[in-house]
Amino acid sequence: MAKQQADYGGGMQKARKYDIAETNIAGLGTPLEKAIREAAAGHEDAWKKINPKKCGITIWRIEKFLVVPWPKKKYGKFFNGDSYIVLNTYKSKGGKGAIAWDVHFWIGSQSTQDEYGTAAYKTVELDDYLGGAATQYRETEQQMSRKFQALFNNRITIMEGGIESGFNHVEETCYPKRLLHVKGGMNTVVKSVPISWKSLNSGDSFILDTGSPAKDADGKVKEGMTDGMLLLVFHGSSASPMEKVKASGLAQAIDDERNGEPERETYHDGQTLAELEPFWKALGGGPPQGQSIMTAEEGGSDADVKVGEKRLLKVSDASGKISMELVAKGDELSRNLVSSDDVFILDDGYEVMVWVGLGASSKERKEALNFAQQYLNEYNEPSDKVISRMLEGGDNEQFEAAFEVGVMSTARPGDGVKFSGDINKIRGLQKTKAAAGSVSATYAGSGGPGVAVDFDALYRQPCADPKEWKGRTKPESSYSKEMQEKSLGAYSAASGWVSSLTEEQRKARQRRIESLEQKYIEEGKDAGATHFGGTDILVSEGAEGSLQPAPGFDPVKDAEGLRAAMKGLGTRKSPMVAILTGKSLGQRIEIRKAYEEHVGRNLFRDIESEWQIGGNFERILKVLIRDPYERDAHFLYKAMKMLRPDTGLILEILCTQEASEIRKIGQAYEIQFKSNLVEDIEKEYTSAMTGLSDTGKLLVALCSGNRAANGPIVAELATSDAKELYEAGEKKMLGCDEDKFIEILSKRSYNHIVAVAEAYTQFPKRKTPLIKAIRKKMGGSLRVALKTIIAVSLDPTAYYAERLKKALDGQLVGTHDTSLIRIIVSRAEIDLTTIEAIFASTYGEALQDKLAADTSKSYMRTLLAIVNGNKDDLGAASTA
Repeated sequence: MAKQQADYGGGMQKARKYDIAETNIAGLGTPLEKAIREAAAGHEDAWKKINPKKCGITIWRIEKFLVVPWPKKKYGKFFNGDSYIVLNTYKSKGGKGAIAWDVHFWIGSQSTQDEYGTAAYKTVELDDYLGGAATQYRETEQQMSRKFQALFNNRITIMEGGIESGFNHVEETCYPKRLLHVKGGMNTVVKSVPISWKSLNSGDSFILDTGSPAKDADGKVKEGMTDGMLLLVFHGSSASPMEKVKASGLAQAIDDERNGEPERETYHDGQTLAELEPFWKALGGGPPQGQSIMTAEEGGSDADVKVGEKRLLKVSDASGKISMELVAKGDELSRNLVSSDDVFILDDGYEVMVWVGLGASSKERKEALNFAQQYLNEYNEPSDKVISRMLEGGDNEQFEAAFEVGVMSTARPGDGVKFSGDINKIRGLQKTKAAAGSVSATYAGSGGPGVAVDFDALYRQPCADPKEWKGRTKPESSYSKEMQEKSLGAYSAASGWVSSLTEEQRKARQRRIESLEQKYIEEGKDAGATHFGGTDILVSEGAEGSLQPAPGFDPVKDAEGLRAAMKGLGTRKSPMVAILTGKSLGQRIEIRKAYEEHVGRNLFRDIESEWQIGGNFERILKVLIRDPYERDAHFLYKAMKMLRPDTGLILEILCTQEASEIRKIGQAYEIQFKSNLVEDIEKEYTSAMTGLSDTGKLLVALCSGNRAANGPIVAELATSDAKELYEAGEKKMLGCDEDKFIEILSKRSYNHIVAVAEAYTQFPKRKTPLIKAIRKKMGGSLRVALKTIIAVSLDPTAYYAERLKKALDGQLVGTHDTSLIRIIVSRAEIDLTTIEAIFASTYGEALQDKLAADTSKSYMRTLLAIVNGNKDDLGAASTA
């Protein structure tokens, strides 16, 4: 959530913050209610202008007791001195059900009692106008419900001022400087901590949200505020995988919230002092000499991070006097404790839900929200905790999910997997929509003993061999038995159901992979690059991809399927993955076009608006629907927006493609970002002291499109080039003529470079290969760039297999996930199955196993689905 602030005189500042306990009206007939009624003259014109059947969002601000429409261009922006009413009209049951309404009244921290009292009263009035069928939410500046934030794509801006203060202008966007502490294992929480090295420890992850100091209109620095253009992630040496994923995902979300403008960098505890210097400088200083950050033990145990206890309370006047009593808490909660005759208050540890039964009395209904506030006071819960009100029979999935056993609620992305270790409870669980995709168990297998695995991920594993598993550490779940009864996949009595492929399918796939590996060895290994399918894309001979055009393709049907998966409360991720990973690139582009023309919406915006889609899962979905040139232009732009340019990713893109492809990338770059690629590279790789760096010279040369196309080899020229490179490098006693290497390796065709590499060994006395000579005479990113050009010239498919290995092993600082996504998506139709074969034979492990061990659930499914492919002869994973 962005926060904007501005300096203004004391006369414009409100006297005090609201008292949150006063934000619900206890009864009617008060002077406040009289003033509201008189201002509305006995009716409310604002409600008459509503079309209750039209889906969408409508916002009003409270001004002098009146309900005034808020301009649509300001939706998502709220003054902290005001109160607002927000109506969301939608279709329930994922867009297929009846019309439903959510009414939110939002209270700024500096709003007056008159304003928030009016908002509360008018919210009830609006609910009455809608027939009492709306779900009501009280939102505060500090605590906003997930539903409310999702209305604005989690991009809410809070501005200083308001209608009473007369201050309604914000001079510039600015954000508070803050240090976020990410801690926890299966339950991960984020909180702000003092901005100091003393807040860090080696057991957790942190995000420093900072930038250049923000200034007001008079040029004065705003204390504690920055432009928010610098995001620094710090991982302790013992930080858990969940903490690292959460921190990286949160940094990505903040970056996206600010339109991709901030620079991002990742640091690790254990890096050298020089490497950590930019982080310590931004933080305000590091540990003095002889001191260090706290140890993991001093930072506290991750096991201590817990979600608030669940509680269920009943509000009833059956005794003649209305009262509230605790019904159950923790694991005692059961759905059958809730009845239609009363009002129930459910605290699921995150939010307080007021559930109004159809048979509840008018007094119970009227006092429901007041008792919710009383609950917060009596149980010492935060007074600004989100409170929502819902009617029995409405769209109450969040309420129902709180009673599930052993499930991770689909309404809480990023909070960490929460599951029951009691398999007997899971076995008896009714498989609702929320439960079916998230039942977990514990097993001892290839992932090591005690690894918690989601069955949805488990049964899609194509490579798991039951014979290699050691067996479960707990009784087998009913979900596994169900799949066994259907004879789906490979099954072991000791280990349970472990693969989506039957034993015969798994053996057939293995034979196919071995056949492709042999074909590659005979035809493509170090044999020089060729072109894929009549295009200018480089590939090794004999290579094969995992995806092909899907038969019976209907882009309109798929576009409608994507929309259906994103409509309503919750996001159905599996259909989205199945649609996009089962189609070729050309088909995916047709789906994107059909989504715009037939559904009438922008697919990118809809993906971004889904609050259950985020982090790397959101990134890979968007990459899948971009054309190759748009995709690489986007990657290049992001790579150059970091604190330091992500040179590794830039080299991966520009050193591996023909000039014709790079020209198209440059055109896409200019269209998307209104900027010139060459000029941006020159800007990033030029310093005032030394001018354009050698790496910058090479990249500019590559973008200039001067590389020759593949053609007949002229042996004499190849030998001459090899000699010039030897004289410019190894023959020199001191130094190296980098310009000569840049000239030859950026201009000659890729097949000519293969000939140069072969001719080179005749000149050094020790017959040194060209790539080894570069390693010896060059340094830094130029060495990496030149080695990449030679590697791709000799064997592009092997280069990508090695690059994937480095990405999965975390050897590509800052580009791990980006390279992983880019390579798997871009090579899917070209040579991904051959890459899989090379990976297995070279590194002794299956690519799928590495992916499953390294990525999060939805992201993993997407990557695995692309690697598994849609070719029947590869034994693609069953979708049954």
